[in-house]
Amino acid sequence: MKKKITSLSHTEFAVLVRRVVRQEEPMEPKESTLQFLKTLARNYRASERMPEGLQGYVLG
Repeated sequence: MKKKITSLSHTEFAVLVRRVVRQEEPMEPKESTLQFLKTLARNYRASERMPEGLQGYVLG
């Protein structure tokens, strides 16, 4: 028997997402991951001389 598929309203979808998120365990990144991200953020520079769309892909 085929089930009728119904769309969820935005409110119903938001409630469903909240239920799923609450059940997940919070993630704790490793110290090495945090250190890598901090180093990357410190060295990241945008170059306005690069072509459009590539300005954010330069590490200084």
